[in-house]
Amino acid sequence: MSLRPATYAEFLELAQTGTVVPLVKTISADVHTAVAAYLKLSAGEPESFLFETPKFSFVGARPFAVVEGKGGGVEIRREDATASSSSHLLDAVRRELRGELHPMNVVLPPFSGGAVGFLAHEAVRWLCNVPVRAADSTQDGTAMLFSTVLAFDHAQQTLSIIVSVRTEGRTKKLEADFAAGQAEIARVERLLGAATVEPASEPPAVSPAKLVTIFSPNLFRKAAEDVKQATLAGDVYRVTLAQRLERHTTAHPFQIYRALRRLEPAPMMFFLASGETSIFGTGSESLATCRGRAIEYRVGVGSRPRGVNDTEDELAAADLVADEADIAAHTIALDTVRSETGSVAAPGSVEIGALMKPEVQPSAIRLTSTVQARLGDGKDSLDAMAAWFPSAALTGIPKLPALRLINAYEPSRRHHFGGCVFFRDFSGNLDACIASRVIEVVGRRVRIYASAEIGPDAIPEKLVAESAATARTLVAAVDAAERGGG
Repeated sequence: MSLRPATYAEFLELAQTGTVVPLVKTISADVHTAVAAYLKLSAGEPESFLFETPKFSFVGARPFAVVEGKGGGVEIRREDATASSSSHLLDAVRRELRGELHPMNVVLPPFSGGAVGFLAHEAVRWLCNVPVRAADSTQDGTAMLFSTVLAFDHAQQTLSIIVSVRTEGRTKKLEADFAAGQAEIARVERLLGAATVEPASEPPAVSPAKLVTIFSPNLFRKAAEDVKQATLAGDVYRVTLAQRLERHTTAHPFQIYRALRRLEPAPMMFFLASGETSIFGTGSESLATCRGRAIEYRVGVGSRPRGVNDTEDELAAADLVADEADIAAHTIALDTVRSETGSVAAPGSVEIGALMKPEVQPSAIRLTSTVQARLGDGKDSLDAMAAWFPSAALTGIPKLPALRLINAYEPSRRHHFGGCVFFRDFSGNLDACIASRVIEVVGRRVRIYASAEIGPDAIPEKLVAESAATARTLVAAVDAAERGGG
């Protein structure tokens, strides 16, 4: 298939109305998969990503800059230099992408280049002004800035190679830039045509390493009892407590991801690699979507397991919408999101879209609602994401007292559990999802997060087992990858 824009004259015309001109080559995807493309592009690259949804999948490697948040500041790494700043991650991303804009009337996939990153839970210290445990070497968040992205359109069975040429506002003498963009597309095509090389793992161990945690069962039960008393006193409606489980793994992180996507497919799946750290897992719901000035939040509270056929799914959905406890919890979460949306929305623009609709997902039926609004003056898509960060679904309601209880009782940092993964393009459009089921690998050390929701009716003696159950599939994915089942 042909390249768009096909000629330098067409490229120059687009440069008159935008500072980022996309070169796009679309080919048939019938012999390509997102996983294979990721393996080919990411080989030997320290930073890369894969994001999968039912409609689109996106792949990128070799960013032109990396913004890493740590200890209240940021480090910005480029190919030729590294700089530090005392600003926060989202402010640094704004500065890096300020003034970047696609040309008018150019149709592109939902993501075509820009910032890909994650916010760890610990970003609450500067987004919500809530203290967290002492900083360590783990990132508070990272944003990788990509000018080259692969976009798989699953409905059309096409693969678009997109190279965003940043012109910095220049409107002439761009021949070298156009040629460099063409060369980059040719480089990616060569990689796609190469053989797939599986990532290297260590020889499998005789038996899996034992998971360890500093949040012992006795400590967890005691914390759960104290939190329950806080709910009975009316200080908080509910709180999610999490424990971090760790062990050595012989498997490559991407092999674990492949095992997870097979064992527990989800509407959104992500894999992000930055240096020695890989963050991957599933996002059961969207945190925020922004297109232009329009924003939308999805609330997904209340669920039932999928049945084995359509009839069982229908019965599960009927039971879900009739459950008073699920309806009450969903209503409180929805009210919270409406309030948070108002902090970034234009006055009078906040509306409820879908209301408590059962949504069939790969492994569950989830009760969902949507909140829609327009961004207010002086607000952007990163503000929209920050307004609802972290998700009350994995912290509690009300959020601030729940966060204080989490900080008081959880003995280790949450890192990336309950954080979010986000994609912000050159024109400011954004998609973000909650990292609800997440695995973190640093070197060969794997961290898995188990959690339990605590309310006034909670039974602390049962919560240890309930918490462990939330991590069962994640542990199974590690075990399967170590056996060579990625």
